[in-house]
Amino acid sequence: MKRLILTLLLLLATLGATTLKTQAQESSALPLKWGASVSVGTPGVSVEGALNFFPGLTARVGLNYIGFTVPVTRRASSFGVDTQESLGYDPEVHFKARFSTFTGHLLLDYEPIPLFSTFHITGGFYIGANALPVNIALINPNTGKSVAEEYKEDQMPSVTVEPEGGEKLTITPNQKGEIDIAGRLGNAVKPYLGVGFGSSIPKMPVGVRFDLGMIYSGALNFSSPEIDGDVNKALKLFPVGRTLYSLGQWYPVASVGLTIRLSY
Repeated sequence: MKRLILTLLLLLATLGATTLKTQAQESSALPLKWGASVSVGTPGVSVEGALNFFPGLTARVGLNYIGFTVPVTRRASSFGVDTQESLGYDPEVHFKARFSTFTGHLLLDYEPIPLFSTFHITGGFYIGANALPVNIALINPNTGKSVAEEYKEDQMPSVTVEPEGGEKLTITPNQKGEIDIAGRLGNAVKPYLGVGFGSSIPKMPVGVRFDLGMIYSGALNFSSPEIDGDVNKALKLFPVGRTLYSLGQWYPVASVGLTIRLSY
């Protein structure tokens, strides 16, 4: 699938080069057209500048920001972890995943049908390393306090987990009774391919643009100093983990934006 996206991006570049060659003389006399836009969608909130440098070809450069926190609370026993011997009770496991990142993008819109210029094919790249830090805290459900506050030993006890169909994991919470997992979501440079409706530089002073497409991020990677074992394999054994890996590698893009014409 990655090869298919790269092949389509190459095809888009070839079509763009053909357009440049066939319309070079005509477009050399035309002034450059500039535009800007603000949009919201799955990449977050985006601001963008656009330049129409040849008929049917528009370059787009922008910045995107997205940030949210996902909290989840479960009992340790629901993960197959028995803590009765080490703690004397079944603690709550508080998950908190924080996703907050800035990315940039370099895109090229190609309008294949001159009479229907609102339709465009878009290819390019999203740039930026996305991090997903996950904090896991163990809480005594009877007191609401961290396990570490009530544990009398110098070091938190280790728990060995062996998920069905997976490898053993030895988990030793830190002195705060927490587990920190560092996540990296794919590559720093991610190819994008999609389609859209509405021009980035509208004929009227203001317009609307819709974009649909896919970003290929690459492989996800998670690690933790408190976990001895392959965290990535363990996550894939759970439905939430499989969904995270699926969305992380192939990220859908759907956005709507307000476009503004800056040149006349």
